[in-house]
Amino acid sequence: MYLALFSPRYLPWPAGAAAGGGKRVALRLVMDLSGSMYTFERLDGRKTRLLEVALFAMQALEGLEATYEWSMVGHSGTGPEAEVSIDLGR
Repeated sequence: MYLALFSPRYLPWPAGAAAGGGKRVALRLVMDLSGSMYTFERLDGRKTRLLEVALFAMQALEGLEATYEWSMVGHSGTGPEAEVSIDLGR
């Protein structure tokens, strides 16, 4: 699994947010909720790692509500629908 981490201080500010225009960048975090996450948890800890990444993302976005609007959804892989865990702007 490859995970790229970026620090906000190295990213350019969105034009609307930097100018105070009120435009926010919308982010959608999609989490794997398939059965394998539970099945293989005892072998490689993938569910625990997913929870840690979700927490890390939420903590990283804390305090940046003026710049980023984000939501978190889970997808099980059984169909085209995704379960909304956290709505945009919440």
